[in-house]
Amino acid sequence: MFDIIDASGKFLPPLERRNMCGKYGLLPVPLIGRFKRGEIEKVKEAARKLDREGKEGMVMRGLGPGREMIKHVTPSSDINDLRESSSKIFDMPSGFMKQRVFRSAVSIGELGLQGEKYGKALGDALYSGFVDALAHGKVEEKLRVRVLDLKTWDRILEGIGKEVEVRVDGKAKKGGLYEINFTKTYKEGTKIMKRALEGHPQED
Repeated sequence: MFDIIDASGKFLPPLERRNMCGKYGLLPVPLIGRFKRGEIEKVKEAARKLDREGKEGMVMRGLGPGREMIKHVTPSSDINDLRESSSKIFDMPSGFMKQRVFRSAVSIGELGLQGEKYGKALGDALYSGFVDALAHGKVEEKLRVRVLDLKTWDRILEGIGKEVEVRVDGKAKKGGLYEINFTKTYKEGTKIMKRALEGHPQED
């Protein structure tokens, strides 16, 4: 449980939210610790530990009624995002890739991590998706959703842009839910890779 909004539409302060989770048996996000302004080294060590454990990151919030909040994403999480999306580089906003490369580089420097280790991981991440896509000659992503009502699936399809082609691979009702397996084919990336594999000239 990340957030709880009260009847007036306001977010509960962190400690009050955690108390309510305990009262009603809800699972809150893990509490890493409480830090004061001058304890930046403790914050950095917490960030390094999260990175070693492969966690996405942490959100730091003030204890007052305001919404003071800072989010830190671990470099390992950024690199993993790049690994999962590298094959879609021609279909995604360029800012998605740039932000993660830049943010991971900043984190590596600030946290004193081994640049060579993360540089190799970043290179592997960027190439891995391409190698797989080139081997299949197309940019695809296999997904699965479970919905209570098929109208929800229809709304999901309506929200998918025209730059993506959707193919339903299977649909079945299991335990009161409809399970739908489908494949998304990214048109622009597939077209570029297909032309390259056919020997068409590439512009730089």
